[in-house]
Amino acid sequence: MKKTAALTAFMRDQGYTPFDDPGFDAFRKGDVEVRFFWWSNAKHAERLGVARASLIVCPGTAERVDVSLVVYPSQAQPPRPWTEVTAQVADILATHEATLHTA
Repeated sequence: MKKTAALTAFMRDQGYTPFDDPGFDAFRKGDVEVRFFWWSNAKHAERLGVARASLIVCPGTAERVDVSLVVYPSQAQPPRPWTEVTAQVADILATHEATLHTA
């Protein structure tokens, strides 16, 4: 399954529906909107000493949370299991939703 299809399936399971927002994989559930983009650049990551592939979660207008798609720190940086990635995203979504509904 391609990564965007896997993300869409996961987000649908969380009760979100996709919507168009150029440059992002974007989803909404009621008044909650979340955007994602994929980042990878092995040379740049090596120079900066960061993970070489990430899913960037934008749960708010000014927030960005980096979810590593690889095991890091690690020289080889093998892919993280998708279940670990989605568990981290689920935690981010729960925190974001709770923040919106208590504000």
